[in-house]
Amino acid sequence: MKYNTKQREEIINYLKNNEHNHICVEDIENYLLENNLKINKSTIYRFLNTLIKENQIRKVKIDDKACYQMIIDEDCHHEIHFLCNNCNQLYHLEETKEYLQFLKTFQKKFDLLIDDTKTVFYGLCNECKEKKI
Repeated sequence: MKYNTKQREEIINYLKNNEHNHICVEDIENYLLENNLKINKSTIYRFLNTLIKENQIRKVKIDDKACYQMIIDEDCHHEIHFLCNNCNQLYHLEETKEYLQFLKTFQKKFDLLIDDTKTVFYGLCNECKEKKI
């Protein structure tokens, strides 16, 4: 039997309100503390793992850091990201036919099988790029 506690409801609401962002456990922990809800970090991890098993969220590892995101479109299996090397802002990029063609060409040329569910490009975002120019 699952209990829908106030903390669990708040975690789900926080993830839903940030559905286009990748949320780390520390983000959830800080949000709960700001709202005067105390919950053990291990409990947050267990609840996130439950949500993963229920296909409500997905887990993405970026630079060895686990991040979580609500699953908005169950048919979307490609996760393309851009991480700014300067400000560490993470962007979720739209999949395009050009990107898919690039993957196909790259895999064929180098005889690879790429897991494109966790693709991360690194560089400078527009704001940081303009500051450096």
